Amino acid sequence: DDCEKFGFEKYKNSKNIIIYNKPNFLSINPIHQTSRIFILDKNDIYIAMIKENQKLNVPVLFSQIVLKSDIKKLCQ
Repeated sequence: DDCEKFGFEKYKNSKNIIIYNKPNFLSINPIHQTSRIFILDKNDIYIAMIKENQKLNVPVLFSQIVLKSDIKKLCQ
């Protein structure tokens, strides 16, 4: 899988949903992770990202920019 090249582990794979998890960078607690959720609906793909983290507000925009870059790499 291409997502695994970016360090994500496949958590769930079903007909319409794929979930990849990756431990958060510099996290001291192993339960803190980033989940990328892909929902497949006919010809559309919906993407969501959930970050479980310490009590700090890491800007989501930066994570979305990284996700967009990763998706572009996967589509090449």
